[in-house]
Amino acid sequence: MAGFSLVDLLVALSIGAVMSSTILQAVCSEGRASIGMSRLLRERAIQQRTLALIQNDLARTTRISSDPQREQHACGLSGRLPLLHLTTAAGPITYSVGAAPSGIWRGQVLMRCGPAFGLQGEPSLGSQSQNRVILDGLASAPQPWDGCSRLRSEEHT
Repeated sequence: MAGFSLVDLLVALSIGAVMSSTILQAVCSEGRASIGMSRLLRERAIQQRTLALIQNDLARTTRISSDPQREQHACGLSGRLPLLHLTTAAGPITYSVGAAPSGIWRGQVLMRCGPAFGLQGEPSLGSQSQNRVILDGLASAPQPWDGCSRLRSEEHT
């Protein structure tokens, strides 16, 4: 009776194991790439929303401070560096960067201190200012505000 020898079965098993491990490795690699891509897309969406918020605040601005550090801020900054101070009809708005207010955030944060928003997405006139994190994880990202703070320090020397 003709059949497969033990050597034939071992060779077939080895080839199958190599092919299976190669396919499994490719699937795992694809999964990691897709997780990385979804994280990138999520962070881009957050950055775009942050930029839209800043653009909307700038559109409502009546005055932009040339020296945000010397302005009177509506919220405590807790040692964060004020980057942008705007005067609006709803009240002053300060964007600051620095340490996170609690451990739930990743690294440094960009915070907005300004009037609360109403149900229609517009700042509520006469509302109390709120200090809110709008972007976190800045410690691992390039820090464009470094150039701003260097320019300000050069202006004062």
